[in-house]
Amino acid sequence: MSNRCNIRCDGCYYFEGEKQFAKEIGDAESMAQADAGRKSPRHHLRCLAGAEPSLVPELLDVCYQEMQLGSIATNGFKKIPESVDYKIHISVWGNDETSLRVRKAKNLLKKQIENYKNESARGICLTPLRGENIDESKRCRRRACC
Repeated sequence: MSNRCNIRCDGCYYFEGEKQFAKEIGDAESMAQADAGRKSPRHHLRCLAGAEPSLVPELLDVCYQEMQLGSIATNGFKKIPESVDYKIHISVWGNDETSLRVRKAKNLLKKQIENYKNESARGICLTPLRGENIDESKRCRRRACC
């Protein structure tokens, strides 16, 4: 989608390898033209990711207008417009303390919850289990807080 991101996460796979240097599609018209070349009866599901799709809502809108079934991977810091009715896969790496340490993002979990608390039809929280947050996951399961 874009090579821009509003946070830098330790271990983010987008910023490893060559994909981070891909030429960005910068405007809605260019996205529509690129999208037209991808149309095929075999393509019926769209998965949008990287670096942070919420930073290019105009491109998300173009994609949704062309294909209504899909999902978006996001850090959840900025809300994706409801007009883009894809499933929203929100990457939650732990509580706010962990997010600050690992993702350099202050109050990220609070912001993610604020942005998607009323999004039961769209929002899906994904938690990568890593050494930095595995203990939080164990505590959550015992308390059923997630």
